[in-house]
Amino acid sequence: MTDVHIDRRTELARIAGLLAADESGVGVVCGEPRIGKTALLAEAFQRHRPDRPAVLIDLEETAEPGQVLERIVTRLRGRVTFPSYERLRARIPPVRSALRTGDVTLSGSARMTFVVDGVRQRAAQARQLTPVFVEDLARAGQHRPLLLFDHFDRCPSAEVRGWLREDLLPGATLHADVLVLVASAGEPWGSGPPAAWLPGVVPYLFRLGPFTLDDVRDWLAALGIDRSDALADYLWRRMRGVPGPIRDELVPYLLARRDDGR
Repeated sequence: MTDVHIDRRTELARIAGLLAADESGVGVVCGEPRIGKTALLAEAFQRHRPDRPAVLIDLEETAEPGQVLERIVTRLRGRVTFPSYERLRARIPPVRSALRTGDVTLSGSARMTFVVDGVRQRAAQARQLTPVFVEDLARAGQHRPLLLFDHFDRCPSAEVRGWLREDLLPGATLHADVLVLVASAGEPWGSGPPAAWLPGVVPYLFRLGPFTLDDVRDWLAALGIDRSDALADYLWRRMRGVPGPIRDELVPYLLARRDDGR
């Protein structure tokens, strides 16, 4: 990932500084689509301290809060233990997630009510599990993880967005000293103040702006590619400030030419 990463050295240095200082809190990475938010999270994931585990969750692929908790626990297994969370989860009875054959006589509205009620019950269970999950994180000591959440703005579930904002993020940062990074196409607090978005937490803000011509020159130099003005100007005009398409379409070609000595 590092070889094709669109250079964001300033932002990466800030994240590295937060990690080196063992800072906790929530960092919000925002900017227009294809500006490099996912690439920045992925690079932070790659560069995090080896003694501090990291997990990257794509919220676009999650429909319920419980799915997020389970993915974090599964991906951190072997580095962080969650005994209190596992014990409580084992005691909570499962909520039916699908209709059985005998339910086919339910009308359309009754079926929808069943599904919605199931989603709400599972969300309530996730909220019940979150405090003990946070307690387990707090006991992780020096191994407390870096949590990264991508595509907050594309998350299909209002339940997940509300649970993250009201339960997981404040709990993890205020009580477990965890650093969390969240990527969103727009500022998730909308027109209000950032401090009003998360109860008791003022987020670090990483606002990614359009790439300048100097940014392109520096990025080419970092990749070991000819940084001639003609190439830099061509790429900058193709980008129109947005590096995503260039990263996907032209960077592999340019790196291949570099490696071939052409």
